[in-house]
Amino acid sequence: MSPSLSGHDDESLLPQGKPDEYHCCANRQPSSTRAGWSRSRSLALGIVASLLVTGTFFSSLYFYSRKETYTCTQKTDSTHPSAANALNQLFEDKYPIQYDPVGAYIACPLDSAAAARKGGCSYDLMINGYIPDPCFDSEMHQDFTTNVELGFWADEAATQPISTAELLEGDMIKHKTAWLSNYAHWQHCMYLINGTHRAYSRMPTLFLDAYLDQPHIQHCFTVIAEPKPTLPYKKMEQPMEAVFISERRCYLRDLSPSVPENPGAVNIAITHAKVLPQLPDFVDEDDNRR
Repeated sequence: MSPSLSGHDDESLLPQGKPDEYHCCANRQPSSTRAGWSRSRSLALGIVASLLVTGTFFSSLYFYSRKETYTCTQKTDSTHPSAANALNQLFEDKYPIQYDPVGAYIACPLDSAAAARKGGCSYDLMINGYIPDPCFDSEMHQDFTTNVELGFWADEAATQPISTAELLEGDMIKHKTAWLSNYAHWQHCMYLINGTHRAYSRMPTLFLDAYLDQPHIQHCFTVIAEPKPTLPYKKMEQPMEAVFISERRCYLRDLSPSVPENPGAVNIAITHAKVLPQLPDFVDEDDNRR
């Protein structure tokens, strides 16, 4: 990865910004015979430059406000050809591009763990299932899951523990669900918020659906506001069950220079709060699934 303004690679998540296009001119000392004229010219040029910069700034604000007027009312059965072709070439047609009301996305085959891995996906225990490798933050996942026991059980009564190492094997057919300890739930929320921050601070071609789920993220802020659970880990007062068989969607950004017929998921979801992905595995706190 090459460093970007956010400290991450320029190919990673969120709308890509432009490098600083304003360059400072080298100071030049005028000759003694032209010092006064040079200062006057410099002052005039400075005024003109200031006017140009100010005009550019307000023009960019106008363009940005105009850009946000696009809505997600276009067809969802097609995407901008240049974006689709570029992504197909990037993934070598490994990930079929699909569509939902949010936009274009790729997902994992969930027939088996082997099929998911063959389909270019990795198991993310903290996000609850397989996600396409382009959306998988392997570094963060390793930080959260290496040499740690999070606390999972096969039963709601918390009498049949499942080790973190066993769940990390990614057999979502054997372990379709697991009941969480208070620590596992707290860490899940910390992971989701940390991942969302990493995603929004990058400049990607893709964006994981979980990071667009604002109700879930807001719920997690209330969770991590509480003290971090300590050993021995306990079952939750209101039991919650992680669902590992759910489909995770990796939404595609349209990177073409012009506005596409279908703006794409992330461009719209980031700028229009009312447009949210369909995420069936998280229900309100009154339910028992996270």
